[in-house]
Amino acid sequence: MKGTAILLATVGVVSALMRYLLPAAERARLAGPLYGSFGTEHLPVMAAHPGAEAVHRIGGAAYMILGVLQFMPSLRSSRPGLHRWCGRVFLALSIVAGVSGAYMALAFPFERGEGPPSVVFSGALVFSAIKAYVHIRRGDVVRHREWVTRTFAVGLGVGTIRLIAVVLLNATSLDAHQIIAGSFWAGWVVTLVGAEVWIRAQRRAPAPSSTLVGGRPGEHAGVVEGQQKLSYHPPALGE
Repeated sequence: MKGTAILLATVGVVSALMRYLLPAAERARLAGPLYGSFGTEHLPVMAAHPGAEAVHRIGGAAYMILGVLQFMPSLRSSRPGLHRWCGRVFLALSIVAGVSGAYMALAFPFERGEGPPSVVFSGALVFSAIKAYVHIRRGDVVRHREWVTRTFAVGLGVGTIRLIAVVLLNATSLDAHQIIAGSFWAGWVVTLVGAEVWIRAQRRAPAPSSTLVGGRPGEHAGVVEGQQKLSYHPPALGE
C-alpha cells in the first residue's frame, strides 16, 4: 500500500511540475507519446491561464508531498509539532486544489468528458478535507484520519488517471479523446475504492477503548486513562 501511494504521488508531482521544469518543446515532445493529441492540445489551453494553472499545479504538488509526509510514522513520532503543521497546510491545500480543479474544469475549454468527473471529485476533495477538520476539532482522531486518507486518495487518483490513460493509449487503438472520460472516472473510483478497503481493514485492527480528547487541525489527539494522557496514532500506510 505504501509503495503504491508513493508511486501515484510521484506521478502526480512530476505531472504537475513538468510545466515549470522542462522547456515547452520538451513538454510537447513527451506529452505526445504519453497522452496523444489530448496532451498536446492541453498545453496551450493551460498556458493561456497562467495564474490558475500555477495555483493548481504548484499547490497540487505541495499537497501531494505533504500527503506523503502525513503518513510517515517516523515524522509523526519524532517531530509531532512539524507533523501537526504539515497537517494544517495539507488540509488547506486540499481545499485550494479542489476549488481550483473545479474552476478549471468549468472555465477552461477542455474535452467535454473531462468536466463532470473533475467537478465531482474536486467536490469530494473539499468535502473530505472539511470532514477531516471537523473530526479533529471534535477530538475524534480515528475518524479524522479516515477522512484524511480519503482526502489524499482523491489526489492520488490523479496519478491513477495518468497511468490508465498511458496504458490505454499505448495498448489499444483508441485515441485520447475516446479514453479521457473513462480514464478520469476509472482512475478516481479505483483509487477511492482502494482507500475504503484499506480504511475498513484498519477498523478491524485492535484499538484502545478510551476517551478521546480534543485536537486541532492536523493534530492527532491523545486518549485519557485516569489522569494520564497517552498518545495514540492509528497505523500509517503500509504498517
